[in-house]
Amino acid sequence: MKIKHILSAMLLSALPLWDAVAQWNTTKTPFTIVDCEGKNEYYAVTPHFARTTDGKTWMAYKVWTSEGVSTYVQLLDQDGKLVFDGPLGIRLNSYPTNTWWSEYGLDIASDGSALVTVADARNTEPIEGLYYAFVPTIYKISQSGEFLWGADGISFPDYISGSLTNVYVNGDDVYFQFNCTSADERGTYTCRIDPNGTVAVGPKSLAGQMIASEGSDMLAFSSSGEGSTVQRYNRDLEPVWDAPIVYDTLSYSGHDLRPYKIVSDGEGGAAVAFVCAMGSDGHNIRAQYVTADGDLGFGLVGKYLYNYMEYDHNYCGIALNPTTKEILVDWQDKLDRYTVSVGKLNYGGDYLWGETGIQIDEKASTEVLQFSRVGYGSLSCGDWMVAYSNMLEWEKSALIVKRLSASGSVMWEKAVGRSFGINDPTMIVEEDYTYIFWRDDVKNALYGLRIVNEDGTYTAIDGTPIDTSNSSQGEAIYSIGGQRLSTPQKGLNIIRQANGEIIKKSIH
Repeated sequence: MKIKHILSAMLLSALPLWDAVAQWNTTKTPFTIVDCEGKNEYYAVTPHFARTTDGKTWMAYKVWTSEGVSTYVQLLDQDGKLVFDGPLGIRLNSYPTNTWWSEYGLDIASDGSALVTVADARNTEPIEGLYYAFVPTIYKISQSGEFLWGADGISFPDYISGSLTNVYVNGDDVYFQFNCTSADERGTYTCRIDPNGTVAVGPKSLAGQMIASEGSDMLAFSSSGEGSTVQRYNRDLEPVWDAPIVYDTLSYSGHDLRPYKIVSDGEGGAAVAFVCAMGSDGHNIRAQYVTADGDLGFGLVGKYLYNYMEYDHNYCGIALNPTTKEILVDWQDKLDRYTVSVGKLNYGGDYLWGETGIQIDEKASTEVLQFSRVGYGSLSCGDWMVAYSNMLEWEKSALIVKRLSASGSVMWEKAVGRSFGINDPTMIVEEDYTYIFWRDDVKNALYGLRIVNEDGTYTAIDGTPIDTSNSSQGEAIYSIGGQRLSTPQKGLNIIRQANGEIIKKSIH
């Protein structure tokens, strides 16, 4: 059933009139997606972002008011403009959610629609003595704003959910996962939903963070008494392997609701990183590579990214380059100083940037102000995009974006702003651009930034007219302004090859 979303005049009158400006930035000033600065009664929190294959950006976030918490979605088009009317976009649910900080899921369906999962209270009578019994629910919203799976989504009222729901996509299949806190059904459940909204399989008792494997199968990463484990499941959510594979004897220890950082190798396998406890209060970072067949690239146990007996490393992330078959892991640490570091491994677990990685920034340990990871990703040439925040004073940070070469050297660096409160960041790296989104809880706003990977500028040069009136049939070189050059100059050059192809080349 498809239901066109229409905000009634009554609903509009009940909502705060927030200011919203959105369009990809053309300077280092981030663009404002939602601005509620000065409106202290209202908050936009826990934003999630995801990019579509046609160059659009879905965003979901929770809105807290004195009347409760609701979940909203908005779509940015290829130019970064708001698609849905009003600063808030589409309100998914008018039911209370269990907390404004509760974790929820956002992913993109194969047709470009948004899949959003929540747990909300839609009962009219108390359940098990609770007036609010939070029901796991999944919505599917088209790019034109239609509720493709009904105005109330697909819910599972027999399960009372806690603070975690999630969604995973593999082809046309959608996997909805949620935890259940009721005494009789306590645990984590997963079901498979077809594109038309039919629950094809489950819910089945199945925990673990999932990622697509070969064909229609999925890998699920979790932990047990033996350590960190992975199991492969088919579309019927039945295990493919006789037993889960223990890929590391250590397990995650921390506070993240999605503790295992997983990235696909594009061939059915995955790399994974996590934080483990060491000693009484120390931490270190572990990583492992698992093939689609369950073979372990690093051996029977994972590897430390900081391979020395000094333990104060935390908050890791992971990226993978399927072309070069390399894995990058980043983390924060505090030894005799505050640092932000990155380490690189190949699929065999060899240290490519040394046994302690590369420290890409540091400050004295006497300072209270620290770094916080934002994210990073790979480029097909073997380079990497890295971003982190540098706290300059309390609740005021600069966003640092760098491009690292395959050898780990800094190709360019940009520092954006000095007074951001960078929270809940999302970094999405594509071949030409890097997109960074975050929440500023000081200014009570959601921000975004788009940066050109080639040189760290903020506007594309693909549309720059090139004067070819004097060009010969050989190679021609131009500045980014279209001026013909006799030889390449330092910085970015535009080259028209003899076959007519236009390429960009940086000279350092």
